[in-house]
Amino acid sequence: MSSVFQDYYTDERPPRNLIRTWYSLQDARVRATFDGTVGLIESYSSDDWDRFSPFKLLERECAGLWELVIDIKDRKPFRHIRPLGVWHVEERLFVFLGAFEKSGYIYKPSDACKEALKYKAQHENGRGAIDDHR
Repeated sequence: MSSVFQDYYTDERPPRNLIRTWYSLQDARVRATFDGTVGLIESYSSDDWDRFSPFKLLERECAGLWELVIDIKDRKPFRHIRPLGVWHVEERLFVFLGAFEKSGYIYKPSDACKEALKYKAQHENGRGAIDDHR
């Protein structure tokens, strides 16, 4: 059970878990780093949150979204993974709405922000559902 992370499920039939859809397409290196980062953040104490936030507010075509910064630098090529979502600061709750890998200003998939913003609007209008990240 997650206290910080929630997964967004679309209101389609059957519902889609957006972060799990992305996760299933990733290689073992990305999945392991993603899981480790989420686990580490889940273990933060109140003092940790006062000193550090792993989330960054986005701008430009991703304005209105937050990203979880995951950089994989154990070997080249370095990987820059960015799960996207909504960060509820006061509740310390991040709702996953998708993800992308970035290289400079190139995002893969290229429509990740557009799609995440679409689901953010649906979430804010009471569509879909959220549940603990697993």
